[in-house]
Amino acid sequence: MLKSILRGGTVLGLITVLGAFTLTACSAVIQYSVLDRAATPTDTLPAGVLDSDAEIAFSSSRFIGVDDGVSLWLAAPAEKYGICLIVYPDEQSWSVACSGSGLEVDSGSGAHYAVYPDGTPDKEGMRRISRNVFAN
Repeated sequence: MLKSILRGGTVLGLITVLGAFTLTACSAVIQYSVLDRAATPTDTLPAGVLDSDAEIAFSSSRFIGVDDGVSLWLAAPAEKYGICLIVYPDEQSWSVACSGSGLEVDSGSGAHYAVYPDGTPDKEGMRRISRNVFAN
């Protein structure tokens, strides 16, 4: 299931699901180890996101970094499995996109972000921002 919340006057997210869980005799568990580390003060989401109706587990958010002035966080969705990317250029124009596995987000500023599970090799034409987040 793909969920997205957009804020602000510009459209920040055109969201594409990259994949779904692979179902075999055993279900594959998609791993985002950044969510397993202890939280720090920088992991706290901005007030506007915290006050929103975004369906994420707010306490799970982990700051990934800043890409060309855009702050990025990963978080677990309110549902048990999956991943959410918070794209925050400013308090007026931010978005949250969630998916059961990997996802891609095109921002209104022309940036393209992709989220992949741990162990994903570098992607051709994309810069690695963190273990799980890529941009181009």
